[in-house]
Amino acid sequence: MTVERGWKRAEERVRIEFRPALWLLLAAEVVSLWLGRPRLGKGALLGLAWRFLPRKLKFAAGGAAAVAVVLLAGSVAALILAVSQLA
Repeated sequence: MTVERGWKRAEERVRIEFRPALWLLLAAEVVSLWLGRPRLGKGALLGLAWRFLPRKLKFAAGGAAAVAVVLLAGSVAALILAVSQLA
């Protein structure tokens, strides 16, 4: 009977989750970039910003990039077709 009471006490314990603050993650990332690379360039800043963007915004940016690639491929194909018709 004491074993059952022990199990009930174990089940009643509160689960504590650690969620670090956003500023703490940002500070750690800046320090790691600063120690890893002496010069903080545009690419590193872009990577840092990309890491903290919400998933929906990343998806929208990826969609915009895909549309831009399709448009670029279409314009190159149209230009090649026009040049081949003139030749």
